[in-house]
Amino acid sequence: MSPKRTYLRRQRTSKRGFTLAEIMLVVVIIGMLAMLAYPMFAKSRNNARAARFINDLRNGVHAFELYALQTGYYPEDTAPGIKPADMEDELKRPQWDKTTPIGGTWDWAVDQGDFYAGVAVVGPTVPASILQTIDSRIDDGDLSSGAFQSTGGGVVYIIEE
Repeated sequence: MSPKRTYLRRQRTSKRGFTLAEIMLVVVIIGMLAMLAYPMFAKSRNNARAARFINDLRNGVHAFELYALQTGYYPEDTAPGIKPADMEDELKRPQWDKTTPIGGTWDWAVDQGDFYAGVAVVGPTVPASILQTIDSRIDDGDLSSGAFQSTGGGVVYIIEE
């Protein structure tokens, strides 16, 4: 082989990889796409969390209403996370002793002054905007009034005033 051919062969083999500038450009583009996708992902995650909570809340409310229809009275007040007596089967969903989809603990509240009976969540950890979204989907959209209200340490869905 002549020296000229060797030079050409080396030049071809050295062009096979990507340059640092090309790699950095791809990383920047991927980063920009991720920045655009993250807000949509967070919104859909919050919507799913709110929907799951609403479903669990409705199941819990229906369980207590059914209990009252069958017995003629609501169960006694319990501490957060404790299932009322005789309601183990009715409160399989929501899982009363587990953390709620919005954080915090389920609570059965009876004779609380402002209302007589309600399903509450003590210590929710989601932002107020998610609670507002939940309220707008199941009630009047105002956390200070209606069936779904904010309390000092959480939220409550009032079954009976």
